[in-house]
Order: sequence, then structure tokens, then C-alpha cells
Amino acid sequence: MRGERLAVDREGGDHDESAQDGEEQEDHPPVGEPGELSAGPLIFWLIYKDKDQLVRNAAAGSFNFAVTLTIVSWVAGILQFTVILAPLGWLLWIIVFVGGLVLGIIAALAASRYELYTYPLTIPILT
Repeated sequence: MRGERLAVDREGGDHDESAQDGEEQEDHPPVGEPGELSAGPLIFWLIYKDKDQLVRNAAAGSFNFAVTLTIVSWVAGILQFTVILAPLGWLLWIIVFVGGLVLGIIAALAASRYELYTYPLTIPILT
């Protein structure tokens, strides 16, 4: 086919290089980032909600925080469509990224010390 090349990689296998030079093809799902909702904390909460108070609190807090960050990210994305409020959307995205990263690390450290941690400014969905 025109425009497609077959290349041999170092292991000797063939693979398709239909992407243009300099472009990379992504064969795996993207890695999670702050503001992206995941089902992990919800699954842990469902399994351990009646067994261990520490795990229940950590899972519920993590899920609530993820939902809050996701909602704020969506609002920031919507603000990008307005000329006047676009800088506010950028600021919200920076806050979501830095806040998710920093507060996630603080929560992980608290859990490693077997301490209960409450995320600030979260929507209480699970308790």
C-alpha cells in the first residue's frame, strides 16, 4: 500500500509504520491524571465498607476527591469556550493538577502512617 512502510524492529519482528515520520502511535490507554475519575476507590469502598474503618475512610475520601476534581476539570473545560473566562479555566486546570498531586501524596502518606485523612473541599458522596 502506498504511504505505509513495513519495518523490522530489533527483535526481528515486523510492525506497521503507517504513521508519518516523527509521529508516535499510542497503543495503550493513557495514564490516569488528577481530575480523571477511576473506579478503584469505589471498588475498595464496596468491599471494605463494613470491615476496616481506615480503608473505608481512605477509599471514600479518594473517590469523593476524584469526583470533585473531575467536576472542576469539566467546568474548566467549559470555561475554555469563552474568551473572557478562558484564563480562569486555565487557572482551574492548574489548581486541579497541583492540588490533586499534592493532596494525593499527603493522603497516601497519612494512610501509610495508619491515620485517617479528610480531603479538603470535596463533595461528600461516599461516607
